[in-house]
Amino acid sequence: MKVLLHVNYWEGEGRLEQVLKLAGSLPYDGIEFRAKYRFGDLTQQQYQDRLARYKQDHPEKELVFSGTVPFTRGTADEIKAERDFCLAFFDWAAGNCGTKIINFFTGPVVNQLTGWGPGEQNGSAIATEDDFRRTAEGLREMAEAAARNGMLLALETHCNYLHDLADPCRKLLDLCGHPAAGINYDQCNMSLHQLGSKPEDIFSKLSDKIYYAHLKNYFSMVFQNTSGPCYTICRLSDGVLDTRSILERLAGLLKTGMLALEYPARGDGIYAAEQDIRYMRRLMEDLGLN
Repeated sequence: MKVLLHVNYWEGEGRLEQVLKLAGSLPYDGIEFRAKYRFGDLTQQQYQDRLARYKQDHPEKELVFSGTVPFTRGTADEIKAERDFCLAFFDWAAGNCGTKIINFFTGPVVNQLTGWGPGEQNGSAIATEDDFRRTAEGLREMAEAAARNGMLLALETHCNYLHDLADPCRKLLDLCGHPAAGINYDQCNMSLHQLGSKPEDIFSKLSDKIYYAHLKNYFSMVFQNTSGPCYTICRLSDGVLDTRSILERLAGLLKTGMLALEYPARGDGIYAAEQDIRYMRRLMEDLGLN
């Protein structure tokens, strides 16, 4: 099993070189980046050139990327622009970075009255059959493009997307019908959804489609009627999720044999990255996964 560092441990303008150094100084097997660079210190081309050089210098490191095409609710122009970008990026990532999997999103499904918030008022809860149909068609094209490059696509289980919980993920993947399309299992995301998905839901309904995973943790979650969940993302060892149990279940199911540790939180992400990989390596040793 390979353990990657998600870029959100230490993401921001001027931080790319430090992230690359961090992944090298700690026992991470690679890094998950975003396909699109979001900061002003580098152009998209400079960003891709730097990562291609990094891969050339460190061929042992896995580079994974996340990308989005807003098939569900995007305009025709938005869908075309992001589709064309992703298709070109898939070619580049496979050829220059040896990328094996793309963490993929199909665009948010958000109630305009409530906005980005309570899961039961967004995502699959408000999706139409047409949303599923159009998204499955688009996903099939992207999965085929990934397959041509020897890659897989993994839909991240994430609140406010069509692929938020176990049942809608299964429905979307069945409609898509392409073997290169699966899920990125993120139990923390699903646990923060008011309608919930327990680990056994995913493992019983999607065990054949778990291609990749994200591990993170949280605490102090309280659901409120109007403002949604209140929680704090924390280090892997400190939250309410039993990371050991999740890892033990995932071990034989990850199609790529890869997962990424995440820390989308404020504060010292460098320290969190150090602590999380130590904890993770200890768990892997205990479970015989090294």
